[in-house]
Amino acid sequence: MKGKYLIIVLCFTILSTVTVFAQECYDYRKENICNFEEYEEICGMEKNILGTFSHTDDTGNKKNVTKLDISKGVKVLRFDAKDFIEQLNSDAVIQYLANYDDYCWRIPVQDRGENGADYAVVYMNYSGKWSYYTTSSENKIGSQQVEYIFDLDLVDQILSENEMIPEQLYAIGISNIGLDCIVVQSQGEIGIIPFASRPEFLGVDNGKVYSPEAMSQKIKDYLDASSYDFTAENASGGGVSAKDKNDDWLIVSVGVVCLIGSVIIYKITKKRKVY
Repeated sequence: MKGKYLIIVLCFTILSTVTVFAQECYDYRKENICNFEEYEEICGMEKNILGTFSHTDDTGNKKNVTKLDISKGVKVLRFDAKDFIEQLNSDAVIQYLANYDDYCWRIPVQDRGENGADYAVVYMNYSGKWSYYTTSSENKIGSQQVEYIFDLDLVDQILSENEMIPEQLYAIGISNIGLDCIVVQSQGEIGIIPFASRPEFLGVDNGKVYSPEAMSQKIKDYLDASSYDFTAENASGGGVSAKDKNDDWLIVSVGVVCLIGSVIIYKITKKRKVY
C-alpha cells in the first residue's frame, strides 16, 4: 500500500514539474494581439495608420496602402540601449525579461522587397494612452531591423542552422540605436540574434547568433564611438532641453533678485525705525 502511495506522489510531482516547466517556456511568436486589452483600441487606429502610407507606382501615380492585418502584430519588449547592456551582463537576464512589462507591437503593413517595407509601432505613451508611429523605408537597408516580422520563417531557419531548440524566445526593440534582437535560451545557453537597420555601424551580422557578452560589447563600443547620449529620456523626447535649462536659469535668477530685494527692503525699514 505504501508503495502504491509513493508511486502516486511521485507521478503527481513529475506532472507538476512538467506543468510548471511548460508554463515557464515563452515564445514571443505565440503572443496574439487579439488576446490583449489594447486590441480594440489599436483597431481604432487602423484608418489613421494606413493614411500615412503612400507610394509611387511605375506610372508615377501615388498608391495608398488599403489593408492592415493587426493580428500579425509582434510583441516586442522596449529597451534603452544602456539598460539592455546592463541586462546582458547579468546572470538573470531571462528572469528579468520574463517579468518585464514595457512592450510595443510592431505591426507589418507591407514588404516591398528591394524597395523597402512599411510598418507601424503601437506603444503606450507617458500618459498611459496607446499611441503609434509609422515607418516607411525606401530600400532594403531601412527594413533590415524588422525583417523578422515580415519573414515568419526566418527565426526558425536561424535556430535550425545553429542547432538551437528554443526554451525561451523574446523579441527586443532598441529604437534609439535602430536595433532589434531575438534573445533565445537553448539548452541553458543564451544567444542574441541581432537585426539592425545599419549592422555595419554596430559591427554585427544580422541573423548571426552572438553571446550576451559579445553583443553587450558591440553595443557599448557603438555608444562609446557616438557623440550622442543614447538614453531612454533623449530617445523619447523626455530629456532636459535647452529651453528647459533656460527656464530653470530664469527661475533661479528671479529668485535671487527677489531675495536680494527683500534684504534691502528689510534694512531700509529697520533704519527708519531706529531714527
